[in-house]
Amino acid sequence: MTRRVFAHTRARHPLGDDTGQAAVMIAVALIALIGLAAFTIDVGYVLNARKQLQASTDAAAAAAAQELGSASRTAVTAKAREYSAESGRKNAYGNLPNVSTATSFKCLTTIGLPTPCTNPATANAVTVTSTATVPLFLARVLGFNTMNIQAVATGVMKGGGPPPLDVMIIVDTTASMNSNCSGSVPGVSNPRKLDCAKYGVRILLNSLWPCPYSQGNCGAANAGGHVSNPYDEVGLMIFPGLKTSSSMSQEWDCSTNVTSSGNYSSWDIARYNDSPQYTVQGLVSNYKTSATGALNGGGSNLIKAVDWADGNSCSSSTYGLESPGGVGTYFATVITAAQSALATTGRSTAGNVIIFVSDGDAGADSADVPSGAYNNQCQQAITAAAAAKAAGTAVYSVAYEASTSGSSCSTDSSLSAYQTMQQIASDSTKFFSQPTAGDLSGIFQKIAADLTTTRLIDDDAQ
Repeated sequence: MTRRVFAHTRARHPLGDDTGQAAVMIAVALIALIGLAAFTIDVGYVLNARKQLQASTDAAAAAAAQELGSASRTAVTAKAREYSAESGRKNAYGNLPNVSTATSFKCLTTIGLPTPCTNPATANAVTVTSTATVPLFLARVLGFNTMNIQAVATGVMKGGGPPPLDVMIIVDTTASMNSNCSGSVPGVSNPRKLDCAKYGVRILLNSLWPCPYSQGNCGAANAGGHVSNPYDEVGLMIFPGLKTSSSMSQEWDCSTNVTSSGNYSSWDIARYNDSPQYTVQGLVSNYKTSATGALNGGGSNLIKAVDWADGNSCSSSTYGLESPGGVGTYFATVITAAQSALATTGRSTAGNVIIFVSDGDAGADSADVPSGAYNNQCQQAITAAAAAKAAGTAVYSVAYEASTSGSSCSTDSSLSAYQTMQQIASDSTKFFSQPTAGDLSGIFQKIAADLTTTRLIDDDAQ
């Protein structure tokens, strides 16, 4: 018998024979790592660019919305581009070199919107759309060179931003306000500083709403001067104050605005330490009959105090607030009184505002001010305004021909009138200065725009 023997052998491979497979695996891993790095770096870069584009688009929409209602659509579009991220514009970014901006207009009728649109031919909102092509870096090895991004923002016209307001206006009526004003006041041929101030107040009142915009007619006001559904309420104070509240009626009558027989004179002016009556008109909402109506000079003592037209029966030379003189300038206590009035007679749902107009040169005689209050009269006013700010009140300060001389606050060692007015304001955005005895209308327009600001809303709002 023949035995067969089978020999079994093992296949032998040279050392390193599997390097081809390892190289492939390493290459795949490197591609994955590059892809991950590209994703991390480039996506982070794109997200940052997207954030910048959205911020600039928000700014463009807010700026454009400020123009709605007072400018053409062409001008609104130009304003949007001015504040966009386009090259050379106010919100341009170096890493967004090719931004384009487009605007569209909306007629929103959303219930509760403060500025509803009733005519499709007009617009109460503007939508700004910004697009940009962002360069990529590591992702280029995968064939992706750029990425397109977009940002959208919609702004609604003025009136959409703040809550209802309680506004107390304080006007300087010391004797210096009888000097001439170089500004232009409608109907007044030779205006005085007081005329310019009163005209500025009228501009502000024209911008505020006695009742919601959507309501139309506000309805009849009650005996206290309040409509049934008030929105912005406004009061008026003066300094120096009067000896009796009964004399206040002469601040809204048609008598001459200088010392005259038959109207009040310097003898009616109270010392600051003698319980002066500062309030010409407490907070009311009867100054207009609707949000878009004319000033109600026929039915509002507030309007009569600052206006000779608009339904008032006065002439342009004999109307409203007077400045006969009698005592010097001291305004710490009137600022405190204004804040007290807002706190006690204002509404808990309203935003509190004080608007203070003066030359800022406090320096009343020691016999006319409260005991111990002669020194540092300007600083006392700053402290009073700071207390109002701490209570949540926005304090606007209008320096009218305020001296920048370091000695212009004669009772303070290191304050000028200008510095005093500057520090009375809640912050730098609420301080305004008219260095000469000129027009105040532009300043009050800016205050009105600040109080009745735009707001950004949902892009899908109807």
